[in-house]
Amino acid sequence: MTNRQIKALKPDKLTNYSCGDGLVLRVCARGTAKTFAFTFRRNGRKSKQEWITLGAFPALTLDAARAKAQAARQTLREGGEPGAVEKTAEREAADGPTFGDLVDYFLRKKVAPALRPDRDLDADDKLLAVNTAKAHQGRARKYLGPLRDIAATALRFRDVGDLCDPIAVANGPQAANQVHLLISNIFKTAIKNDRGVEMNPCAGRELPAPLSGESDRDLSNPEIKTLHRIFTTAEQIYLDRIAPNRNTRGGGKVQGRHAQNYRDMADLIWCELLLGNRGGELQSMRWSDLEDTAAGVVFVIPKYRNKSRKRGHRIPLSRQAVAILEARGLSHPARRWHDTFVFPNPTGTGPLVKPAKTQATLFESAGLTGDTKATRHALRHTFATRMGKLNVDEVLIGRMLNHAPSESAKITRRYNHHQYDAQKRAALQQWADHLYGEILQIGPRRLREVA
Repeated sequence: MTNRQIKALKPDKLTNYSCGDGLVLRVCARGTAKTFAFTFRRNGRKSKQEWITLGAFPALTLDAARAKAQAARQTLREGGEPGAVEKTAEREAADGPTFGDLVDYFLRKKVAPALRPDRDLDADDKLLAVNTAKAHQGRARKYLGPLRDIAATALRFRDVGDLCDPIAVANGPQAANQVHLLISNIFKTAIKNDRGVEMNPCAGRELPAPLSGESDRDLSNPEIKTLHRIFTTAEQIYLDRIAPNRNTRGGGKVQGRHAQNYRDMADLIWCELLLGNRGGELQSMRWSDLEDTAAGVVFVIPKYRNKSRKRGHRIPLSRQAVAILEARGLSHPARRWHDTFVFPNPTGTGPLVKPAKTQATLFESAGLTGDTKATRHALRHTFATRMGKLNVDEVLIGRMLNHAPSESAKITRRYNHHQYDAQKRAALQQWADHLYGEILQIGPRRLREVA
């Protein structure tokens, strides 16, 4: 491949072209953006493939990209971090830090402590959540390479935009926005700890990529009915639509495990609609998180798994939600005392795997694609909107959604330690009864078999 050939590339969709020795050219649809990346695996074929962005074409030529890839490969062989920039204290004092220096400091200061194997999850509430730390680490390695050699004081918002624009095209607007927020957090950490910069180029700027808004809608009654019908036949959908197109080793036994994964995902998504939780909150639910009270079962999210990281969250379960968990083994005495997942992966060693792919198949089967496309987040919009129509207090809706309070509400919450379990339970039960009675028109006798 030559620079002239690269310039002429205009594929119909995002395409990766191998240039040898781990160097890959990523070309967006119609050739709107072309980026070189270095791909590698740390521990052979069994380890996850990782990506580091080297730079955009034509600013970075093919020969220069190959030189960068070769240097990154050599660094990897020597046990170093590919893409990292070594810099002496004397040079940093003379020239000022590069953006790469700030990235490395952020990873040491914020990310590394959060990923310590011996961290106390209950006590270390000021550390980043583990998933957040892993996401920051992955985005820093994958996307921030082209900015590493720029002097931190010379980095401008247009440089951030030039980096984020092709990311938005190739990976979606949310990915570009997350990179923008990561860069902003890196500068905030550097400024707070006096690392040689005084200005954040992202401060006061809008996110680079507006979201499509497809998740900012609530589902109609017919859509909810269709979704429920699809969820009750989730296993059969896998066997009819997915299994015939897959060369699955292990035959029927493995197919059965994959079909069960679809059943688990359907239960998980339906609980999101019933309870208004974020997907990750329910996905990480363990049997030991369920607390028996005189009024019923309560799902308790510990603060180290809560998005705010400052408090836990309690969700009283409606009868319909309890029926779903009963079918999954809620009353099994051994499960209630173990830290195993309520919605496990096929091997039972962790939460559900590849939930986005499974969810996309189920939503596509329900017709929620194209002009009527909806995402899992639309379930929370539906939950909040229907709660509002049932005249539930807006403050209570915010508590059930586990939203961070406003500034004035934060002060009040410091004094008011009441958890509002009774009010939450009444509202959640009112919504569940309305969902099954008025929308799905399912009587109490059929509740257990279809919940």
